[in-house]
Amino acid sequence: MRTPSVLFVCVKNGGKSQMAAALMRQIVGDAVAVHSAGTKPGRALNAESRASVEEVGASMAGEHPKPIDPALLDSVDRVVVIGDEAVIESPGTAPVEVWETDEPATRGIEGAERMALIRTDITERVITLAMELTGQPPEHAILYRRVVADLIDRFRGVVDEDEVRAAVREAHAALVGRTRVMNFLPVLVERYAKEQLMAQTQADGRASKPLPELLFVCVHNAGRSQIAAALARHLSGGRVNVRSAGSAPVGEINPVVAQVLAERGVPIPDAYPKPLTDRVVRAADVIVTMGCGDECPFVPGKRYEDWAVADPNGADLATVRRITDDIQVRITGLLAELLH
Repeated sequence: MRTPSVLFVCVKNGGKSQMAAALMRQIVGDAVAVHSAGTKPGRALNAESRASVEEVGASMAGEHPKPIDPALLDSVDRVVVIGDEAVIESPGTAPVEVWETDEPATRGIEGAERMALIRTDITERVITLAMELTGQPPEHAILYRRVVADLIDRFRGVVDEDEVRAAVREAHAALVGRTRVMNFLPVLVERYAKEQLMAQTQADGRASKPLPELLFVCVHNAGRSQIAAALARHLSGGRVNVRSAGSAPVGEINPVVAQVLAERGVPIPDAYPKPLTDRVVRAADVIVTMGCGDECPFVPGKRYEDWAVADPNGADLATVRRITDDIQVRITGLLAELLH
């Protein structure tokens, strides 16, 4: 599947176009190829612009002002010119739209307050464009705003609003390129963002951990780690908290794995593959890896176990049943140790 692309343009490519690009990358990850350029590029990024996007978890790291590449101009799917001062002399074949952004300086507003207002204006436009480029209906933007509002209420007094927004955008970026059914994406984004926020607050001591935290990791988070997490949750009777993740997650759970777990009375209708993050590693008490090698970050003081379990990917039903038997024996032993 071809990756859509967008080019943001302003005059100097040090401020607004870089902000738009940074915010788009934060929201869509690698699901969209994001570029920026200037009609008369300056020498450096605007420090206030950089600080403003960093406040909401986006980043201009590694970026610098650059001129418009004619070849890129001809190859992108969309060109967005920010402000009426930038004029593209030789536009390519891609559709060009102009964003007449707010300029608070005309009202005497300067400094960080000015940049926050500009960022808010650009963010709303970026979100709308992100929905279009990733093939989502416009109303999904409303759903994501509702997700942010709900999580702000859920974590009020523990997590600030910008951190919640960043977590939701990170969740969207992590999942949008892997989810095959876009209608379900807002629900998955909410679950994933909530899980990441819980892990973050546990890792840095803002939230307590009343139960042992187990993390199961494999490559795709579609087979072994999902089996282990489902069995640990089921066999513990809710006496442990369980997470799973993948070093290179795929789009959906292995259907044979889901079938075998259902045979054992352990359905996983809400499970979905998700990427491994430093947050969930730092929040865990026990980290069990299965075939992901050195991809799992090492945090001193954590208990690590590496289980040599066969990969169910591509295996037949009988083989997946044997793999599940193997994992169940290991889970039983681990729970006996932790819950004695």
